[in-house]
Amino acid sequence: IVTGQGGTPNTYSAKLTKVQAVDGTRLWTKTYTAGGTPELIFNECWGAVVTVDSYVVACGTGIENCAGTRNTADCANGIGDNRTGALPRNAGVWQSLVIRTDTDGNLLWQRVDSYKHPSFPALASSMPAHRTSSAAEWVVATSDGGLAVFLDEVNGMGVMKLMPSPTDVGNSSQKC
Repeated sequence: IVTGQGGTPNTYSAKLTKVQAVDGTRLWTKTYTAGGTPELIFNECWGAVVTVDSYVVACGTGIENCAGTRNTADCANGIGDNRTGALPRNAGVWQSLVIRTDTDGNLLWQRVDSYKHPSFPALASSMPAHRTSSAAEWVVATSDGGLAVFLDEVNGMGVMKLMPSPTDVGNSSQKC
């Protein structure tokens, strides 16, 4: 499998491509997104892991910048996602997007996370300055059936451990 990003001009969607190992023939390419306004929210994927029966992709999602056609009031105000509950994020502030698919590339689940410094207030009541970058770069399966996601943090690197869900334990069709 190969990860990456692409889309129509001025958009980046997460991409997962399956190729034949013997000759590199592309079998399929699937597209995923964290949601929001595609012209503002970019989804860039770098790492992936093949599990027993799935693929897991590590991505960053966020507003890259407000240049050119993205120079809008929404971009300047960090409003890349108008859905209820979405918090404004300044341009250049990224979050982690982890995507898990079956072996045909069909979405099983995805999640968006961001590291919050312990001294910062709860995310919902925080100011944009407290919402710092935390983009997923690589992912590995762990021996307990979970995942370790390696993050590009604003002040260094981090690791996010995703535990297997209760339905994953003892169910080989769901284990990593």
